Amino acid sequence: MIKFILKIIVLLFTFFLPAKADNIKNLNVNEVTTTGRSVIINNDIRKARNLALEDALYLASLKGGARVEGFSSISKDTIINDQSIIKPTSSILDFKIINEVQTNEHFQVKILAVVGITNQVSKCNSKPINITVFNGNMNSESSLPSRLIRSMNFWYEEFFEILKKQDGFNIIDRRDINFKELRKSLKNPEYDYNAIVNGLPKIEKGNYSMVPFFELTHKNLTNPSDNLSYLSERGQAKFAKYRILLKFYRGSELKSFKEFVIEHDVKFDTKTNFQFMRALMKPNIKQIGRSIELKTINDLQKIITNFNCTPLSSKISITQGEEIFVDLGFEQGIYNRQIGIVKSGYNKNFLKKSDNLVFYVDEVFKNKSKIIPLSDETEIAKLDKMEIQFVE
Repeated sequence: MIKFILKIIVLLFTFFLPAKADNIKNLNVNEVTTTGRSVIINNDIRKARNLALEDALYLASLKGGARVEGFSSISKDTIINDQSIIKPTSSILDFKIINEVQTNEHFQVKILAVVGITNQVSKCNSKPINITVFNGNMNSESSLPSRLIRSMNFWYEEFFEILKKQDGFNIIDRRDINFKELRKSLKNPEYDYNAIVNGLPKIEKGNYSMVPFFELTHKNLTNPSDNLSYLSERGQAKFAKYRILLKFYRGSELKSFKEFVIEHDVKFDTKTNFQFMRALMKPNIKQIGRSIELKTINDLQKIITNFNCTPLSSKISITQGEEIFVDLGFEQGIYNRQIGIVKSGYNKNFLKKSDNLVFYVDEVFKNKSKIIPLSDETEIAKLDKMEIQFVE
């Protein structure tokens, strides 16, 4: 009886505190196979089957990891006995019954379960990041020194050279296309002059596009409340703020995806009455360009890490033959037997309180993949246009 109660407690922890698909980037999943058994009492086969399934789920949750918590029963300052409760550290995301066996006295259920364990540190595997770069714009304050303003064009070109050299990015350079004009053309491509004459760039649904915006403005570093300390630390230096805004879009519909800002304080002059000291302390354009380059490389690496730590996701599409596809393939980093999770919002199985449905990648193509559900009870028709996220 005690063992049965402990199983119920474990199942409550397992299913009412499920791992959510929203936190999939911090989720580590494992496949486990377990067999549950129960005794057939009063020839009640249905009850015996449910108890055997509970037993199998109990064992699956423990295989994913468990912790033991204990307490003691005390009477008149005397310890009567020690009790232990085993709590899972994982959650069953989905399961499938793969075998059922009935004998004269026992019922046996074998399941394949996908168990999720939440990690403190997310797992970030490198994957292809395919980006089409369109033409953005540049802006600089006219009151800045002309040598800085003239250098903007050089830094602009240098940025794209740096971008192309990053191992994490696969860059398609389409700076010949104005992004604003492109968005206008996409609204009515059949009647748009540019779309008819020049055609539209092809961007796969699982790929990205990017538009950069460059800005150079004055930066006032003076702290009004502590001006003397500022002057003693910095001297009367003159700074400009060099800012690159990177807007990322996803798919052929150019839906907004992410934004990143690369900022760098550019020291371009030092105010002093001594011309020799000014000439000595004034950085040249080459030095300024090098500091911008190092800052840009460092921030681009952070952006690549951000992309790698973002789970691949896609909308599900259903064919007439009820085959399930996603718009991600090997060019986006999908691989065979990769696990995907859908937060379904519907589940009729009384034992499975998790809203998650688990899928496997069955076939991988260039820019799409076929997936299959773990559970045979999945209602495929309801999956159309649902969001699926893939576990690394």
